[in-house]
Amino acid sequence: RVRIDDFEQLQDGLLGITIAGVEKVQLVQRWQETDTLQVAHAEPLQHWPAVKLPAEYQPLVTQLQNMLRKYPALQALYAEPQYQDAAWLASRYLELLPMQPALKQHLALQSSPLPCLDSLQSWLSQQS
Repeated sequence: RVRIDDFEQLQDGLLGITIAGVEKVQLVQRWQETDTLQVAHAEPLQHWPAVKLPAEYQPLVTQLQNMLRKYPALQALYAEPQYQDAAWLASRYLELLPMQPALKQHLALQSSPLPCLDSLQSWLSQQS
């Protein structure tokens, strides 16, 4: 679930919307209205609790720090980074990395951030 913070009409006529995440949810039912409006029923999910980052995931911290340094506009979104919190780190990767929605959902629905970090670390090591 998100909160709309701002919106504007872009030069190409599309609507640009600035949002902020508010709550982790799971869509349990989705349908399309006769006017083609997409509608869904969502149920809230528990956020991952803060977990001290195990040392083996430190390469993910370095990768994220490098990415944020490269893109100052993204870095500005995280005024108080919590790199040593596994839940915070995994959530940032899920926000920022382009991936198939089904994979993102699978990772986000894990009971802890550690399986998500395992998958991310494995994937990123294959990209190097």
